[in-house]
Amino acid sequence: MILSEIQPSLRQAIGSLAILSCVDSTNNYLRERAIPERGVSICLAEHQSHGRGRMGRSWVSPFASNIYLSMAWQFEHGSERLAGFSLVVALAVVRALKRLGLDDAGIKWPNDVLWQQAKLAGVLIEASGEMHGPSRVILGLGLNVDMPVQTAADIDQPWTDLRQANIFAARSTIAAYLIEELIQIITRFGEQGFTCFREEWAEYDLCLNRHVRIILSADTHYQGIARGVDAAGLLLVEQSDGIKVHASGDVRLRIVNNVATA
Repeated sequence: MILSEIQPSLRQAIGSLAILSCVDSTNNYLRERAIPERGVSICLAEHQSHGRGRMGRSWVSPFASNIYLSMAWQFEHGSERLAGFSLVVALAVVRALKRLGLDDAGIKWPNDVLWQQAKLAGVLIEASGEMHGPSRVILGLGLNVDMPVQTAADIDQPWTDLRQANIFAARSTIAAYLIEELIQIITRFGEQGFTCFREEWAEYDLCLNRHVRIILSADTHYQGIARGVDAAGLLLVEQSDGIKVHASGDVRLRIVNNVATA
């Protein structure tokens, strides 16, 4: 069903597609399998028993309610050229949502997709390989479609789903749109890097010119004004003594308020 909804020109880029009833983690499933000779490997599951998000958080994954998708991609170049990858994955999600009719979703750096200040989708990136290549990247994506309220009691942050946004597309269609947008954006990223997406990404940057709190550790944090991202997708935060730069794996970010500043 999902393959039939994907454009033939993009379907050719898929080396393998697994659709599972239950798995511990779609990322784990792909990590434990060999890379196909050609194309991208994809895994979708109805349920994850140990779904994971960024910073070691669990990802609540009730059965047949949402999208749990992972893709494994082989890059010929090394990890030094993967800067900004997680940001473009979030951008692909926003593009897919626009095709579904949701025009006002945004991205909280580096890759949380929000709607009306609540989390709609999250991304987990795992990379392996040599510094100068080749490298393998597995991206995990969770998108809330129709989250059971009783299950959502386990979620420790504001959340939303597509039903609350009045989007009622079939999950097969949603998955097909996500796969199409991911293949297209990752292909271009592999050729050109993050720089060519920087301007588009800024259109959906929910932190831009807003007061944010940067959490470096349990007892170390500071506040500043987010000034977008640089050409590598690193976060720029302005303080009185200048601009500080952060990579996505180093910090957690909180928006203090949604009032833009000059």
